Amino acid sequence: MTNYLLKISRSVFKLLTAFDDLLKFEAIVVEELRGIKELLSEKKDKVHDQQLLTVEDLAIKLQVTKRTIYKWEEEGRLVSIRLGSKRYYQSINL
Repeated sequence: MTNYLLKISRSVFKLLTAFDDLLKFEAIVVEELRGIKELLSEKKDKVHDQQLLTVEDLAIKLQVTKRTIYKWEEEGRLVSIRLGSKRYYQSINL
């Protein structure tokens, strides 16, 4: 009986030690996630400040045709961001 209780107490001790390690790991993960959340928030604010223009919007703003926009992009004068089949241009790059 004493041997059995000793085995149980060792098992409980191992479980408590493992649980304590998990709690420490959880604290580290939570802190890392907070840091990531803060970085993403800063990045979101920077991206939010940059207006994305469609080909049509950019053509109107620059008073040129859409074909001119496409030509400038082919020549490397403009860089677009492609989302699916749509092209967007950052107003900050103009």
